[in-house]
Amino acid sequence: MSPFDNFVKENQKQPLILADDNGIITDLNDKFCDSYEWERDQLIGRPITAIIPTALHDAHHIGLSNYLVSGHPRILKQPLPLQLMTGSGKTITAEHYIISELSNGKYRFAATIKAI
Repeated sequence: MSPFDNFVKENQKQPLILADDNGIITDLNDKFCDSYEWERDQLIGRPITAIIPTALHDAHHIGLSNYLVSGHPRILKQPLPLQLMTGSGKTITAEHYIISELSNGKYRFAATIKAI
């Protein structure tokens, strides 16, 4: 099992969300849905920006693009206090811990997100 898969398995009790290198949400757990007022079908297949406040979309796109081009992480594998949009439209601050893995030429991302 890869370190990425281990991270996902070990963090199932935490709010967890996964995305591909196009920034599309590929999976999330029930704890994420329960904690942040989202339904699975509201997010699966949608851009990760669905949970990022609009004012931060550009910063997210720039950061993701830079990482995909350079392969050098600047914010991965460290706790980050970032804003999150809940399913009810509220903006909250939450600690994000994001990891990535290059698999078959594509990056995939996973993040635990804990309200603070």
